[in-house]
Amino acid sequence: MLSYEQVKALSDKEVPYRLEQLLLLNSLSTNKSTLIYGDRSIGKTYTLTKYLNHTKLKYLMIDCSIIVDVNLLLAKVYNLLSVETFKLKKVDRVRSFTNFQNFLSQLNQINLKKPIIIVLKNLENLNLSENLFKFFHEISSVQLKFWFLSSTITIPKKLLTISIPKIYFPNYSTEQIVVILLKKDLIQFPSAVCSGKVTTDDKIIFTSNFIKLIVDIYSPYSSNLNFFIDKIIENWIIFTKVIIENNYSIKTDFVKAYKEFSKSLSIDQSLKESIVSDTNIILKSDQQQLSILSKFLLIASYLASYNDIKNDFLIFSKLRSIRKRSIRRRQSSGALNSKMLSPKAFEFERMLAILNSIYQDSEYFDKKQANHGENDIILYHNGNTGLNTGMSTNNLLSNIDLYTEFSTLVSLRLIVKANSKASSGSSSNESLLNSRLKFKINCNWLLIKKFSRDLGFEIENYII
Repeated sequence: MLSYEQVKALSDKEVPYRLEQLLLLNSLSTNKSTLIYGDRSIGKTYTLTKYLNHTKLKYLMIDCSIIVDVNLLLAKVYNLLSVETFKLKKVDRVRSFTNFQNFLSQLNQINLKKPIIIVLKNLENLNLSENLFKFFHEISSVQLKFWFLSSTITIPKKLLTISIPKIYFPNYSTEQIVVILLKKDLIQFPSAVCSGKVTTDDKIIFTSNFIKLIVDIYSPYSSNLNFFIDKIIENWIIFTKVIIENNYSIKTDFVKAYKEFSKSLSIDQSLKESIVSDTNIILKSDQQQLSILSKFLLIASYLASYNDIKNDFLIFSKLRSIRKRSIRRRQSSGALNSKMLSPKAFEFERMLAILNSIYQDSEYFDKKQANHGENDIILYHNGNTGLNTGMSTNNLLSNIDLYTEFSTLVSLRLIVKANSKASSGSSSNESLLNSRLKFKINCNWLLIKKFSRDLGFEIENYII
């Protein structure tokens, strides 16, 4: 263990804004197993490795995103321990384990001379039974510890029933992101930009202003440090081109350069690209498809973002014939297509009301009615929108699943917080009902349309 002074020095010099997490890691370093969780690319792995390197504790990190079954994971753990213990360059053959007992008997033959921590990284990508994690937790000892690292803002379902210490990493604030990025050498000034008497201080001020600008533009959509790094590098090329073409000075013309730069800035396109990269794993793998509930939540969030709240009763009314005539009349009136506008912020409660309405209008609901013969949705009336809100149903919309699924979609950036200041540091389910907290959909039309087709839901009839 490190002393408080050592942990504080580590936080100040190498791991800023993570003193609380470092202190928790330090106090739990003697524990058998620990869960570390939080949003993507906010320094979980970096903080953990920095701490372990300073303590001289031996650790082996396994990336679970490339593991497809239990046998491969057990073999990976055994092989890494064998290489480490017997100082082998590689294992001659890959072992196959038929069950946990077989793995444990082979593991007992390895005589660990020093304590080793096995870190299972990207736990959320591992589509395995919770029994496996219980097994790792139970066999953890002083000599061999299993730590779990997950890029989710809620505790993974596989670990909910396991009583282990948990360390949560909150997202960085906008100000903290700026400070962290300023310490990285992300910007290089071309010689053409530095014409005239440009000092080092001028470059520092200009760099600071530019990074603050990019963070302010994209912070409503992401807290992912890697995302900001990509956007800074990508937009710096465009920004310097504007400076050179207009012969601007980096000493005095930052505002002029920004106004010209903003004309070529397309946030919608950049977000489409980020969505595609963030959801590639989810959408390409049959084993990791979004659940039925997640698709309904995304559709409801899209409708809440692109429909005006004053039209909710008209669009989602149970008087279907009146609703359809009114919607067709408004759609054919020549008004600007709402899909061409930017998404508007919505409250979680309003999205729930829309969710209940579209769920009952889908083919999926009709099939469940045919199977069960009764409406199993419990409703309450929402006075703000005049709609009924489905808060509790059978397997599709139980309260716990609904909150968990919605929080997961937020962590995946498919839904983003529109006012992060109102919810800074908060990750509890109760905070979703906070009237100050609002969200925006972060999915493009083609993706939402695909999900609608999957569920037998005609989303075109619900957009004005």
